[in-house]
Amino acid sequence: MQENELEMEDNNETGGWKSKLKTAFSVACVLGFIFGWIGIIRHIMKTIHTDESVVYFSLPVGGAMTVIFVSMGLGILTLIFFILLKNTLLRKYSFAEIKKYSFELLIGFIAYVIVSSPFLFFAIDNYIYVTKDEVGYSGFWAIGDGKYSWDEGVKNITLDYSYADMGDTSDNFSGKYTFHLSDDKHVEIWENSLDGNFESIEKINDIALMHDVTYNVISAPSDENIEKWIPEKHQEFVKELFSK
Repeated sequence: MQENELEMEDNNETGGWKSKLKTAFSVACVLGFIFGWIGIIRHIMKTIHTDESVVYFSLPVGGAMTVIFVSMGLGILTLIFFILLKNTLLRKYSFAEIKKYSFELLIGFIAYVIVSSPFLFFAIDNYIYVTKDEVGYSGFWAIGDGKYSWDEGVKNITLDYSYADMGDTSDNFSGKYTFHLSDDKHVEIWENSLDGNFESIEKINDIALMHDVTYNVISAPSDENIEKWIPEKHQEFVKELFSK
């Protein structure tokens, strides 16, 4: 009796681990498919909007969040497709069941694409790029390119920062690097874009300096806080940037 109970406990424990492994594998697959779709959409955007002259390209927060949410749905549908494919190859379904499930998946995919495509269209057309000659910006609800030459289209750049006091790490520092454009639009590319980081801001800043763009510093971190918050290799750049 005791041996049977121990065996049942072992089986339950084994079954529990198998269930957890299957769940973990499914989650990993979904995340992989989601990031895969994000990569595909970003590649399409770069193909449409950039060429070899572009030194910086990114999605503002609105477009980035839309791409992520659309990719989540596509990732889940992709996982369902591969589960159906696996079960078909293992012959776990009858032909009638395969036909039924395939049709339902196709209808679900078409419905999802129809519902999400308007949002995805605006997301794909929501971007900012920088070249040595101009800044390109298209807002989320705008259609088409907005091109602004460095000499006439970019009026000035404002610098600011915020800091969440959650520990002495650079993850809590948020720099703000905002273009103010000739048509009174403004776009912040450090904190509010998908690719805003120290390296990209340094590249953009080098081009801005070449064109003598005016800087306005709203607030600047002290040297002491820069040394506390910012990785050592970027400290001199941040000090110089906020000293303008």
